[in-house]
Amino acid sequence: ADKYGQLSTTMSGDAVSSLEQGIDLYNRQQYAEAETIFTRELNRQQNRQLSGSTLKGGLGATLGSDRLLKFAGLAALQQQKYDVAIERFQQLGQRTDLFSNPGLFLEALARIRRNEPMDKERAKELLDTVINRNLEDKSEAEQWVKKL
Repeated sequence: ADKYGQLSTTMSGDAVSSLEQGIDLYNRQQYAEAETIFTRELNRQQNRQLSGSTLKGGLGATLGSDRLLKFAGLAALQQQKYDVAIERFQQLGQRTDLFSNPGLFLEALARIRRNEPMDKERAKELLDTVINRNLEDKSEAEQWVKKL
């Protein structure tokens, strides 16, 4: 049972139809097409942010971008595009404005799957951080640390 085999379709904000389309493609295991949509939406948000056309009141262009980063990273991970997935999860993990942030855990998972030199050590560091900070996916992180 792969926890990240299906994505939740609950979304709010603009570009919902496009995001729902990406989620639907992901759930049908059409990962390349889903990644294209998620990446396009991320780029649109970044462009809006750069042009200053964001909503006032703290929402701005980052509304939903945490989910876009997660979804784009997961779609890349499912295609074994580990470097892309790691980059997306690093961007997500750096976000400090989120109540719940799976970025560090997902980066560790991508590094375990990529399995290049130093990946296992870095994954263990990330998992230890998840555990010590009591972050999202702590119990799964504890299980992974035992396996490494």
